Amino acid sequence: MAGMLVRGGIAASSCRRAAWALVGASLSSAAHLLFGASAASFGAGLLGFNGALTALALADTGWGAALGGILLAIALQQAAGHYGLPVMTAPFVAATWSAQTPARRRRHGRRAAATLKPAGLRRPPRSITRGG
Repeated sequence: MAGMLVRGGIAASSCRRAAWALVGASLSSAAHLLFGASAASFGAGLLGFNGALTALALADTGWGAALGGILLAIALQQAAGHYGLPVMTAPFVAATWSAQTPARRRRHGRRAAATLKPAGLRRPPRSITRGG
């Protein structure tokens, strides 16, 4: 029930993002069930939330990066579970960062990967008034 409410809230904002969340949660849940996850963890919604969050975060990067990120989140969640580590949202964060960096470099060139200059080295903003 909680998942349906969250999906409804996302859909009220953007149907496209709600579809991405559904794709991410579905792929993630199906993969974890294939790898032997329990029905109780499926019923509690523990299998799909990293995939859904990753899909939401990567929705604007394109199909390749989004699906790659979802698959990476699945792999990281499986690895953490295998080693007995708590699986909260770390797979989502790591997968999103890993997929966003190459996508950003492709879109904006190498400059997007570089860090911003410190405030002291930046040029001051230009005045929009004459003589000011």
